[in-house]
Amino acid sequence: MAEISAAEYLKSCKRRFGTANPERMQVPVWEWMVRKGHNPYVARESLGLESNEDMPGNPDWCFDRFGAARVEMPDGRVITIAGEHEDYYDPDFCIYNDVIVQKGDEVEIYGYPRSTFPPTDSHTVTRIGDWIYIVGCLGYEEDRSGTTTPVFRLDTNDYHIERVAKSGESPPWIHKHRAEYLADIGVIEVTGGELILRDGNSQRFRDNFDTYHLKIEDGTWHRITDNSGWRQFSLEYADDERTCCDLGWATGEVLKQLGYPCELYDEDEDEDQEELGEPSHVLIVDGVRVLCSDRFDEIRVTIQGELEQTEVDHLLTKLKDLARGTHRVVTKVVEL
Repeated sequence: MAEISAAEYLKSCKRRFGTANPERMQVPVWEWMVRKGHNPYVARESLGLESNEDMPGNPDWCFDRFGAARVEMPDGRVITIAGEHEDYYDPDFCIYNDVIVQKGDEVEIYGYPRSTFPPTDSHTVTRIGDWIYIVGCLGYEEDRSGTTTPVFRLDTNDYHIERVAKSGESPPWIHKHRAEYLADIGVIEVTGGELILRDGNSQRFRDNFDTYHLKIEDGTWHRITDNSGWRQFSLEYADDERTCCDLGWATGEVLKQLGYPCELYDEDEDEDQEELGEPSHVLIVDGVRVLCSDRFDEIRVTIQGELEQTEVDHLLTKLKDLARGTHRVVTKVVEL
């Protein structure tokens, strides 16, 4: 593994977009970062350099990412697509739009123009033959259309990326979802995750309640379920009282004080709950399932059916009072 000098690092450590579809980005510093597994802080420290103090927007390139997606190919290649490093407040915050191919100690990095493949994270990847389908993402706020989910596919032979033409009923902008190829009917099935919905110039996040199929043959979307009658609310905590998995939520004992039938949520029904580590429970209100999740900064309430508005208001008021009884103050109730 070839080492690099501090001068070499500073010369080519910054992130840049590709200029072709694809551009082979032969940058020894980047390849060194992949092989070492360094993030910018560790890389600079190992070279005796000060931390990057640039304002967000000029990050050092790195391979230490979350929200990336990896595919293991039959020939031994591991293909990693995009991902995010840190968050907006960090000088090295970056959402990437590249493809990294590893096989043993070999590293190939491919870049793309932003217009060809926007910065992408929290997406899914599904390999179908020589193609990898890239569905959904979180991305930068300014890139989110809020109306349809982006879909691309990567050719694993030459690594060019193309946008999948789509029509039909697409999920709104989705991320952190699940995707599975159903070969017998030729579709990618998309479930779970979170939607980003636009209200004028504002955006709101809401869990995805429905199942969608993307037909591979012609790129059309089909909405398979219709849970449009479900409602979701966020009971937001005060900033100084944010906590999670606390004061009886994990066992559901606190929720039993509401007086409704209550049962532990079956995490096997929804892998997202296990991944998020959220204690979730189901209340039965007038025969309707109501899923309650205690998250870091909110109680997320999903009403999985139709309830009279008076019953909805009564339930939300009781939840606010319950939170206050566990030393957390709900400052805002928002329908998502």
